[in-house]
Amino acid sequence: MVWMMVLVVAGGTAALVALMRGERVRIQTSAGDRPDAVSSSTPQG
Repeated sequence: MVWMMVLVVAGGTAALVALMRGERVRIQTSAGDRPDAVSSSTPQG
């Protein structure tokens, strides 16, 4: 039972960290590089 809660907490923390990193990267790329060039070069996003 305890290990399940540990896995859930670890997974949630990892997801939050990944989201934070993704947002930071997007902010840096949009602020530094041209958003049009980035969006056109990466259609997947």
